[in-house]
Amino acid sequence: MSKLRYLAGLMATLLIFAAPLWAQEEEEACDTARWYCVEALNSGLPAVTPEIDRETPRATMESLVRAVRRDDWVGAAHLLDLSDIQQDRQQDVGTSLIRQLETVISRKTVINWDNLLDRPDALDATSTF
Repeated sequence: MSKLRYLAGLMATLLIFAAPLWAQEEEEACDTARWYCVEALNSGLPAVTPEIDRETPRATMESLVRAVRRDDWVGAAHLLDLSDIQQDRQQDVGTSLIRQLETVISRKTVINWDNLLDRPDALDATSTF
């Protein structure tokens, strides 16, 4: 049960907080007033492919589903924040975690695509708060 809670928390962090920092392209300067900027993300993984879109929470989930369907576990690992993992272990740990996450999602979760926000800042424009 604790592994399930860990993966659910990891997914929530992925979708809500991490997507905006991934949305920045390397060539662009980071707007620190709007985003939390990092020099590199998951530098222990091979270069991210264009099929992986981390710009919005919805695009992140769509990329996860597409990557899993084509057995691209390394690409899907780019959707996680592996910064606390040593670079030489990021690929092994990342692919293991993403496989576990996919198992939980496919067995236990119904994705309501309408609830996944499609803005890089994950702001719900329809919310009154």
